[in-house]
Amino acid sequence: MRMRGLLTCLLILVAAAPAHPKAKTYQTGKILSIRSPEANAVSYRMPTRAPAQDTVFTHDISVQVGDSVVVGRYKSWTDYLPSTWTEGSSVAVRLGKHSMYLKGPVGDEFKLRIVSRRPLHEGK
Repeated sequence: MRMRGLLTCLLILVAAAPAHPKAKTYQTGKILSIRSPEANAVSYRMPTRAPAQDTVFTHDISVQVGDSVVVGRYKSWTDYLPSTWTEGSSVAVRLGKHSMYLKGPVGDEFKLRIVSRRPLHEGK
């Protein structure tokens, strides 16, 4: 009897679980600007004997999504940006709480950390 109850509970849990993972929903966004913040950065650190750090390339990408502008920071070990990411071009965007995901030209997904969100027209 105990085994039958356990099997019943197990079947209920399996039936209640979604059969397919949640589909990722993308919106169409427009790239407003692409900036490389480290190009203008000035270091005030004292020189040390520590080994040189690996280079990480950083790009701040401003994307208009609906009535807002979301700025995401993209970091990579190579200075690579998809060729379709240019100012004024459309891009597939998926927004999370702290991350923005942009689709590349062959459907690959790039994760960017959101550094700011603001309304498109701040004067309203």
